[in-house]
Amino acid sequence: MLYLWLKALHVMAVIAWMAGMLYLPRLFVYHAEAGANAPIAALPSRVAAQGNLDPEVLIEGGAALDQAVDTLLAAVRGRPHV
Repeated sequence: MLYLWLKALHVMAVIAWMAGMLYLPRLFVYHAEAGANAPIAALPSRVAAQGNLDPEVLIEGGAALDQAVDTLLAAVRGRPHV
């Protein structure tokens, strides 16, 4: 009986792996079409994007921080963000 369960799990794992292998080229196309904002652009439009700033920029502050915030906000413009 254990053999049949292991065999069923193996078949499901192979099917999941093959589905991932067949979907991977589509993910590459999404990435190439998105350009610089690939992680944000790959999300569906109703999903909130989380913007993370570099800790080094946070410590530096000033104009570098303002530029990083402006770049981040431009990347998520028109969609929900955190």
